[in-house]
Amino acid sequence: MANTIQFSNVFIASDILSTSMKEQDSNLRWLQDLFSRPLSNGSGVAVAVASRRWNDAFGFERERFFELSGMAVDLEETQIFFEASKVADASIDYFRQHFPPGSVIFGYELSAATREVIDRSGLTYIDMWLHPIRFLDDLLFAFNSNDHEFKERMSSFELPEELSYVYAGRLRVQMYRGKPRISNDLKPHSALYVGQTLKDKAIASDRGMLSLLNFCPEFDAAAQRYHHIYYSRHPFVKNGDEKTLSYARGFKNVSLTENPTYMLLASDEIEFVFTISSSVVTEAKYFGKETQYLFKPPVRIYSDDGYCSLLHNYLFSDFWRYVFSGGERPDARSINFIDGRNKVRDMLNWYWGFRQIDRLEGLYNNVSSLLARKG
Repeated sequence: MANTIQFSNVFIASDILSTSMKEQDSNLRWLQDLFSRPLSNGSGVAVAVASRRWNDAFGFERERFFELSGMAVDLEETQIFFEASKVADASIDYFRQHFPPGSVIFGYELSAATREVIDRSGLTYIDMWLHPIRFLDDLLFAFNSNDHEFKERMSSFELPEELSYVYAGRLRVQMYRGKPRISNDLKPHSALYVGQTLKDKAIASDRGMLSLLNFCPEFDAAAQRYHHIYYSRHPFVKNGDEKTLSYARGFKNVSLTENPTYMLLASDEIEFVFTISSSVVTEAKYFGKETQYLFKPPVRIYSDDGYCSLLHNYLFSDFWRYVFSGGERPDARSINFIDGRNKVRDMLNWYWGFRQIDRLEGLYNNVSSLLARKG
């Protein structure tokens, strides 16, 4: 598509169909601040935002789209599931009307159904997801496109997978030799089950939002196979999962753990890591664990059909100029930060378990907490 159609516009979007407008607009603020300039410079065409809050001329209505297909969905839910195969041609026509021919939709965490709608509309997308590996010096993003040449050019900047093995190996040693060093009282021949939030695009399905209760046979099999299962509850979940917890506590060899995730992954006692769709299972591979997704990961990496793993280059105009037009490929080192450590992590305030493995971040967090208590 890239070589046959003159691109007319680039639209910066969140998931325009599966995600609530409140959540879309929250993401679009930082997306447009980061990407409007490099996408415009790189593509040579106008860049607009696919939201009426940020773009008065954008008239697309999610409610109308689903009405035209006779789908009853709760638009106030942060994430919804819908089957793209049930989207009527009238909805596709309505969607297409709001994007001029030749438009590229630069989308943040587009669901599979939304990507299929864009495909059926004859439009091009570039999809960006938060990368599942989060223990490197900064956060990565994962990119994909339905345009083969776009994908190929982006992939030429992919970070080597070897780095993930190297960093995981470093953490394994750090947990017993370095600092922070974690006290290990785990039982040998154990498994780790990784819990998730109760409502998320990664667990949305035609059965509703999935929970461990949808996978009781698989959990039961793990409990029989391993001496112990450590259940790691998602730190953001404080209530609403009582039935799931009651089920898990019904096993004599299952216990809840509050140990840091990376300490668990770095421990020899944990041999198997499983989850519905948490990115932790992708990370566990690099620590040498046996892994299982009970559902599916939202993003696959380092595979023929997977997303490419990019660090920082995507913030620069020359990167996008090459992606859109080809020509001479820029040196990846010339389109990077002077010092790339924690630039995205600090900017978005996305740390999760990183504070437990990084001495400076851990120190900063502890001092901040002490000052806050004194204040």
